[in-house]
Amino acid sequence: MATFNGQNIFDSAVIMVTRSQPAQIQTNSYPMINGLETVNLGSRGRITEVQGYLSGASVQALAARAGLWRNLMESAVTGPLVTTDGTLFPYVYLAAFQESDRLLSTAGGGYLRAYSATFVHLV
Repeated sequence: MATFNGQNIFDSAVIMVTRSQPAQIQTNSYPMINGLETVNLGSRGRITEVQGYLSGASVQALAARAGLWRNLMESAVTGPLVTTDGTLFPYVYLAAFQESDRLLSTAGGGYLRAYSATFVHLV
């Protein structure tokens, strides 16, 4: 089960994809020298992109779930992320959270809203 900072905040139908960012390269050229100098400035780490659905028994409960996500993003809380495949990344923070405009009602009387989020890995 996926968790962030020890809590299951992801709700249902969670899809997580972790990608490495490309290394940053600086290229320098010099007059009267035939060639270029390439400096490897290193990797820019990884990101994990998340998609899923938040659920709640009422619209207010659903809004409270989204509020938790917004609070994590605005406060830049750093913690361990365990992805859906069980991989542990010790230091990440929530960089982006976006809810869908569409609110879905379930047959049981509850509500769903799709979301996407991006976690940035510090190590």
